[in-house]
Amino acid sequence: MHNELFQLGFPVSELGDILQQLKERQMMSENAKEKSLRNYLAELGIIIPSTRNCWRLVESERLEILLAQVKQQIQQQIIGRKEHRPAIPRRMQRIHHKSASAWRGNSKAGLSQPLVKGQVVTYDDVLRLRSQGTELRLTFTCNSGENVLFADDESRWRSECCLPERMLLDLFSVDMTSAQLIMTVENLGAYVDMPLVDGLILIFAPGLNYLPACRWISQYGQDIPWVHFPDLDPNGLTIARQLSHSLARPCRIWLPNFWPSAHQVNDMIGVGKHAWDSAPDCPQLTQLRQEQRWIEQEVLVVDYRCIAAIQRLVNHSGDEIVLIESTENSIEQDV
Repeated sequence: MHNELFQLGFPVSELGDILQQLKERQMMSENAKEKSLRNYLAELGIIIPSTRNCWRLVESERLEILLAQVKQQIQQQIIGRKEHRPAIPRRMQRIHHKSASAWRGNSKAGLSQPLVKGQVVTYDDVLRLRSQGTELRLTFTCNSGENVLFADDESRWRSECCLPERMLLDLFSVDMTSAQLIMTVENLGAYVDMPLVDGLILIFAPGLNYLPACRWISQYGQDIPWVHFPDLDPNGLTIARQLSHSLARPCRIWLPNFWPSAHQVNDMIGVGKHAWDSAPDCPQLTQLRQEQRWIEQEVLVVDYRCIAAIQRLVNHSGDEIVLIESTENSIEQDV
């Protein structure tokens, strides 16, 4: 198994990067360049076909064996290139995961453990949110005492409140006495153009990187109702369900009542999306499923009827909230 892996024609560093991404995402997409590696992993039973153009990780332990072999190979290459002289990292309370990995040989090798005891490894994501009339107050600790950030003011003056991961590590407390609803939004266009109303906290949760939003909601927004606003397509519903699993909450999506008369409705053919047959069940969208069509959420946000719809939602009208049922099988498919 060892020799065959390194005879596939990939540079060792690139091989480590591909395997590390498979470990983190639990999925592997079709890619002509990676075909030989994908076939090798499938032959070992590490991945299996999941959906069209996508393979799912099923043998994490065997993948870890391959990763260990790649890391050992990288270390051997480093030792063979450099003199044996001591290298001492500077004192750093926090270090980016790629910096830690680069110190050990390659930033893409996944060798991201702390370099010294007590060091915090970061991925340096940025949590982006917008709010109005929520009295959302974030207090941060610092050497000179405490700093306070008012998210409603940030949203009004700078259009949004941006919270880097390293800033959030110093977050001491969160108060939002007037918050009525937390809404996560899948696409950037819909997030920045969504009309704000009093009581709403809007959080950007992009489809491939929604975990920062989930961590913040789980830690500070447990007592506030949550709803997700997705694209009205199989991908959007799947992402919504993944969010709900991460939050350990019922999967609720916002479906504004004017969606059947949306300005633009697109055909599924040729857009690289999952088929409706693979989507979580949502009877309200049966028409789109039958017609094999989908609606981008930005079209609904730009519509003049969106302001009244979002106001109804925040005022606790549940008429436009749809519950997506989750089952044990659906959870396994999403993981």
